[in-house]
Amino acid sequence: MISQFVDEILYPWVKNRYTPDARWKDKPFSAKDVAFFSRGITELSEYFTTERPSRINDYLNHAKFRSSYLLYFLPLGIQKFDTVFAQYPGAFKTVLDGAASQDGILRVVDLGSGPGTASLAFLIHLLSRYKNRIPKKIEFYWLDLSFSMMKDGEQVLRAYVDQCVREKHAPGLEVTVHLTPGEWVRNTQRLPQADLVLMGQVLNEGKSSQDLESAARAIHQLKSRNRGGGVLLVEPAARVSSQFLSALRDNLIQKDPRTGIWGPCLHSGACPLLNGRDWCHFSVPVKPESVGKWFVQISKSLGSPREWSKYSYLWLSAPGVEVPKAPEDARLVISDPLGTSQGPQVLLCEPSQVRRYPLVGQKKLLRGERIRLAPLREPAAVKAGSKRRKR
Repeated sequence: MISQFVDEILYPWVKNRYTPDARWKDKPFSAKDVAFFSRGITELSEYFTTERPSRINDYLNHAKFRSSYLLYFLPLGIQKFDTVFAQYPGAFKTVLDGAASQDGILRVVDLGSGPGTASLAFLIHLLSRYKNRIPKKIEFYWLDLSFSMMKDGEQVLRAYVDQCVREKHAPGLEVTVHLTPGEWVRNTQRLPQADLVLMGQVLNEGKSSQDLESAARAIHQLKSRNRGGGVLLVEPAARVSSQFLSALRDNLIQKDPRTGIWGPCLHSGACPLLNGRDWCHFSVPVKPESVGKWFVQISKSLGSPREWSKYSYLWLSAPGVEVPKAPEDARLVISDPLGTSQGPQVLLCEPSQVRRYPLVGQKKLLRGERIRLAPLREPAAVKAGSKRRKR
């Protein structure tokens, strides 16, 4: 469970590593620690909002901001990846099948890893939900500009593995972490063939057509020589990063029309949300305490209870892996219910367009749900970006 990892491993480790007063070390995390660390978290949050593309790695070279990232942004990132993993058990199982069919060693590449956010989410999900399929050895390959963040994350991951082995949750498990400093897009050839490639909040730093082409070329090469689970990208729910991800999707399909998609897309046509006011992102309700009791207190101190997990994502399948096809009348809900003079409606994703459907006799639907068209009235097409209620 994420909360167990955060409360028992992550927060005690951060306190012991980054508390300036030796008298505080090795003591339980407390409300005083919430007050002490929250100041740095607030400051880092402002940097993420205003200056992330150019200077965020400079900030993460400072201990204050590394501890802030570990305490707040690392749990948030783990929660997002775990949510996506849970939606696609078939895709997750292909990761395990790929390792089992080769040498029995499960290999995971984590690009733009930071402290190994995506890798930690993968490991927590694996050990909590697939106890009967845990391999004897897992190799993680991390690549990031900040070597300091990777080193911190490696130590946290090892502390978690040691606890799981000691308490017999994963007896005999061996985990190796390989750290490579540098830009991910320029170093993909240095990485081994893997059972899964993970990328978290990496593409949101790119905006130009050149950035798009460089990212698409590198991911296409990775995907082409990958096996098992393919490539999973998770990005912020912001419009710019989400639409960049949509553009990347279309570019990759143009490069290889056989590209398979686990999700969120139910079709391989052009993304209808590539431009305009609407964009493909998801809001999943979560219980803040599921991330940890002290995380709840830190979130409240920042004025953000974090009752929703918000993100955009794209999960590409590996070559030769058959992705189940969605029924022809299946559609993806890409908005929350919209209040209109004609009654509640939702926006649905269809190839090259967005359609508005009335919710006649339907339960309340949330963004990201799949529905079948049969029970719904025949709608009229509308342009993406139509006036609607915002959350």
